[in-house]
Amino acid sequence: MKKSKPQAGELSDADIKALATELLKSPVFLRKIVPSAAAVLLIGYFGTVKYIAEKAVQQVETKASNLTERAWMDVSNQIVLKLQETNVQSTMQEVAGKQATNLMMHSIAPALSNLQKSVDTAQSALAEQNEKISSMASKTEALGLVITNTHAALEEFKLVLRSNLAELQMKTQDRTITPEQRETFIRSLTNAPKGPVMMGSRGVSRESSQYFEQVKTMIQASGYTVPLAVNYRDNLVWLNGNDSIAFFVQSISNAPPYVPWLGRAFQFAGISVTFSTNVSREFFGIGPAPKSNEVLILVTEKP
Repeated sequence: MKKSKPQAGELSDADIKALATELLKSPVFLRKIVPSAAAVLLIGYFGTVKYIAEKAVQQVETKASNLTERAWMDVSNQIVLKLQETNVQSTMQEVAGKQATNLMMHSIAPALSNLQKSVDTAQSALAEQNEKISSMASKTEALGLVITNTHAALEEFKLVLRSNLAELQMKTQDRTITPEQRETFIRSLTNAPKGPVMMGSRGVSRESSQYFEQVKTMIQASGYTVPLAVNYRDNLVWLNGNDSIAFFVQSISNAPPYVPWLGRAFQFAGISVTFSTNVSREFFGIGPAPKSNEVLILVTEKP
């Protein structure tokens, strides 16, 4: 009977013989595998060899399976041990972390309490300081208002002082007709009607006499004649404000026609004058009073 060709993964007869020959050399194998010498004789050489080879293959497969299973068990156990070690380490780390945190919190708790007290004290001091600053700001604002009012009062006082000083200077300085005033006065009377003008002075001081001469010569330079110049030392006529020049006529209706021109000329030159009519004779003292169609210009003492 012709033997079939072995399939892939099967042992050939030659392989079985070679394997059996090697296994038969081992006493241990023969004790465990071969049941008895009688069985060898009955089965025959080739049957025995085939039997031995099959037993050997089974033993090899069993050992390989056991080794593989043991290897898997070893690997599984190592994996389990690694996982257990990891869990243990993680647990230990967590416990240690908690313990360390508790110890740290316990150790720094007094410091934290002191720090909180310091913060509270600082906040209280800051609030008190802010209150003081606010109070100081209010006082500063009030002081600023007082300073502003004081400054305004000082400015007003300075204006009063300047006014008083100017008035004092006017009283202490000599009255004078400036060149500009003289030129303006004469120019404004260029086309005015001309005629005689009575003039008088009141006061015997040097300043009064000097000012009287300036006014008289300015009128004469404007084209008017001065037939009479008398000192009215007993004159009692009151003039307006700070005026020191007065016009006297009997009435507006019989006054010379150039009187309004003369009055405006003084105003153009910046010199204030007083106009009087129907003045009683006794107010002129020893000097003559103006008659109809006459005008008297009186230059008094410094106001």
